[in-house]
Amino acid sequence: MGQRELAAVLEVADWLEKKGLTVFHERRLPQRSERGMFAVRGVERGRHPDLLVRGKVAAAGRILPGGFVAVEVKPGNKHRHILDGFDAVLGYFLDYACGARYE
Repeated sequence: MGQRELAAVLEVADWLEKKGLTVFHERRLPQRSERGMFAVRGVERGRHPDLLVRGKVAAAGRILPGGFVAVEVKPGNKHRHILDGFDAVLGYFLDYACGARYE
């Protein structure tokens, strides 16, 4: 993860935390060592989002009080990064549908 992407991840994670959500990182970050980490199990490709967020999630007209959402963060300074982010999110959904577990 480059410096620009790391800065974007930290900014988004801080914002989500201020909204009352619990944020987990894909790896231990010295800048936010108090936050937990997550692992992805049950998937061959080894893809993983930048953040896993837990909190009150609204989906299909229902509110899930302890729902989890995988979050991919891109700095957005290049169109290619934004497109890569969409591809990554679709891949995470496919992995989840095929049995991936976030722990």
